[in-house]
Amino acid sequence: MLPARILNDPVEVGARLEQLFGVTKDELVRVAHAVLMARNESVSVDPMNAKGQLMYIRGTREIRSVFMRKGWVIDRTGNIEATFSEERGAKIIYQNADSAADPTREPRAISGKGPAAVRMVEDGQMFIFPEWEAQRRRQREEARKRDSAAAWFFCASVNGEEIVAELSCPRAVESDQFKGFHERIFIIAPGEWGGFDLSKFEPEGQDFDVVVTRK
Repeated sequence: MLPARILNDPVEVGARLEQLFGVTKDELVRVAHAVLMARNESVSVDPMNAKGQLMYIRGTREIRSVFMRKGWVIDRTGNIEATFSEERGAKIIYQNADSAADPTREPRAISGKGPAAVRMVEDGQMFIFPEWEAQRRRQREEARKRDSAAAWFFCASVNGEEIVAELSCPRAVESDQFKGFHERIFIIAPGEWGGFDLSKFEPEGQDFDVVVTRK
């Protein structure tokens, strides 16, 4: 198995994010900032899993806030909350992880991945852009694209008051965990959080139309 392609140089990261997804690093740092703020909203009387739940909810919300402004839509195929672009043939899913942006370790999901995630990752391995041959095939082809879109996970991990994050495409899911990665794009590396001007990463309001694909 070939090793994962790891991108951590800021110039390379910016170029790759624009090429694959049409977003900037700053936009994804904003997602991480919102996740950390949501985690800090948990108090001692909350359920024990409150921090993780708040991170997941806010991470999913902020990913959609960023990408839906660029034409992406909500996708819930297999009951997995994703954000999908037919044009780019990709889905993005928020994931709480034990680590991120560490070249010596691959991120492990805090919550195990189920059969739907296994299928989603497997189906995304062979994504292509077919040409439309007839209008009557359009709906069927669109459904196929949703099911076979490449799956990318925005993995975030918190240590104290710092957060690290990467956007990565797994090769497979085995025994409830990611099994290897095709590519890992480091958004926030360890020790990098303190170097950001956090004032520019305040979450933005919603100014897009909500479109939901099939469940």
